[in-house]
Amino acid sequence: RVARVDSIYVIASEDADLSTLTDAIDAKLGGAAIVGPPGERGRGFDDTFGALSTLTSLAGLVALFVAMFVVYNSMSMALAERRREISMAQVFGATRSQVSAAFLAEAAFLGVAASAVGLGLGAVLAKALVAPAASQYSILPLTSVGGITVTRSDILIAGAGGLLVALSGALIPALRILSVTPVESLRPEAGYEWASTVGGRKRRVLRLPVAVTTIAVALLLLILFARSPDVKPLAISGLLAGLTGVTLLLPSVVPAAVRLVKPIVERLLGTLGRLAIDALSKNPGRTTYTVGALVLTLGMVVSVGAALGSYEDEVDHQAQTTFAAPLYVGARSFTGLGSDQPLTLDLEPVIESVDGVANAYAQRYVSVDLEGEQALLYAVPTLEAERAGAPGRFGDSEAEEAHLVEGLRAGGVVISRLTAKKHGVVSGDSLTIPTPTGARDFEVAGTFSDLASFDSMYIDYATYRRFWDDDKVDRFAVVLNGNADEAATRSALSLELQHRDVPAEVLSKQELIDTILNAIRGLFSIARGIQIAALLIAVLTIANTMFTAVLERRWESALSRALGMTARQLRSSVMIEAGIIGVVGSAGAVLLGLLLGYVMTQIMEVQFSWVVAFHTPWGLLLAAIATGSVVSIAAGALPSRTAARTSIIESLRYE
Repeated sequence: RVARVDSIYVIASEDADLSTLTDAIDAKLGGAAIVGPPGERGRGFDDTFGALSTLTSLAGLVALFVAMFVVYNSMSMALAERRREISMAQVFGATRSQVSAAFLAEAAFLGVAASAVGLGLGAVLAKALVAPAASQYSILPLTSVGGITVTRSDILIAGAGGLLVALSGALIPALRILSVTPVESLRPEAGYEWASTVGGRKRRVLRLPVAVTTIAVALLLLILFARSPDVKPLAISGLLAGLTGVTLLLPSVVPAAVRLVKPIVERLLGTLGRLAIDALSKNPGRTTYTVGALVLTLGMVVSVGAALGSYEDEVDHQAQTTFAAPLYVGARSFTGLGSDQPLTLDLEPVIESVDGVANAYAQRYVSVDLEGEQALLYAVPTLEAERAGAPGRFGDSEAEEAHLVEGLRAGGVVISRLTAKKHGVVSGDSLTIPTPTGARDFEVAGTFSDLASFDSMYIDYATYRRFWDDDKVDRFAVVLNGNADEAATRSALSLELQHRDVPAEVLSKQELIDTILNAIRGLFSIARGIQIAALLIAVLTIANTMFTAVLERRWESALSRALGMTARQLRSSVMIEAGIIGVVGSAGAVLLGLLLGYVMTQIMEVQFSWVVAFHTPWGLLLAAIATGSVVSIAAGALPSRTAARTSIIESLRYE
């Protein structure tokens, strides 16, 4: 650059301390530049995607919670199936504590083994998700994506997480052994409902008060997080407490839901529907856990989809108002935080000379050091933009817009709401910003909602040129004549730039917005990978439950066959049972998903300091209900075939 540089690369002496050297250079420059390691200018985007990845982390957290739920369901059924073995072990001298310890040791072994397999599958899934996601980050200065890195801490977290989930899920079934005598274990009827009895007496369960208290604690934690958004453990703890409270409510809600649909099923499906409903009502515990697994997994899919959809809609809305011109000529090296090869202001009359172009005005994006924090400065010529008839709006109303524009023309700045919150600045205050000619005080004309989760502000381009002595341009907004054809004008612009060998490209307004949205969708694709994994967990859970139910009811199924029920009718009854689980679970998932989605949206509002309107995803809700029903029926297909193929004579034998 002539008399200007954008970056200075510093090679430190071998004995220099980098931290001390960084502070010394920063003090010498007086804040006129950002001092840091290579790639420092991307730190702002790191903050943005770090905030967005909070949702991905929450999705993973819900998946772990569901995994614990699945372990509890599976170990409870395993305990019921092996009640005779447990009783025999006690008869021959094993104490109940020893049996419980052995049960937990089994769960621990399965947890460690599953964690090892999960690490391998996780690496494969990461490889499949990260590369396509990174390919959409065209807004970032990325030229390649490195290999998937699995650190020691990742391995430790996965191993410890798998072990903890397995032990937590198996703890209550293991404790259940302590309350069962050998005589009770030898009962011929199924022992799956042991959780509700102790010594043959009904146990008083205080689930409802505990559930309400837990949900209240969850709300309190989320309120505290809203006041302290940097303390992310508050959000995680609040979500966990909320899921725990919902789980404690399920034993009361699910049986009531089954009773509610019972007359509808009996009227529509007759005897087969009655058999399916009776089978679900006979084992309310198993029904609750199976429906609960579907509620949590599908609810997570709905909540993440609703929250991400609301965020994407808000970004689209903000971008549609910010970018008002139909065409944009931008430097090819533009990365969202400036250009490595910016354009020059003398290109403006060249663009305006192209047939079909009415006006063109410059836009500049530069990074500045704001009290030790990286901030993005948007320089836009407000007067030229207004004359061109395509000023980008950043005010919430016309009156506020006029006030903000007046403040910019007077030499002030308009800062993002996040910047105002972080630095404790309000309208009318002065904000000190370092410039190449020294630190300057700028009056804050007002605030606006920005898409970034780091400091940002608007300044008039004329003010920027005066204090930064810079006539470079990252992007030109191009306004067309009233009768101009957009495609033809775009083609003519591209030819003119190519003829002059200008490193620039012409994009339509929607293409520019799609560039931003694609970067967001890239990260969201990873969250959707977690959603697919959660649905697979739901399929395995329902299939596991249905297989257990079929095996437990072999005698009943054989008797029904002996009394005239056909194999097809028996198979249909099992499929109807799975379908009812799907319908009830999907309905619960929709309610839970909407609630969690709203909470996640509020968390995003706190993280970004701008309003994210929650949009009810009607299409997603319908898809969730259909998916839940299809998943349940698909999971019940193989167990139903097993029930129909079992020999009648063999099933009638009592073992």
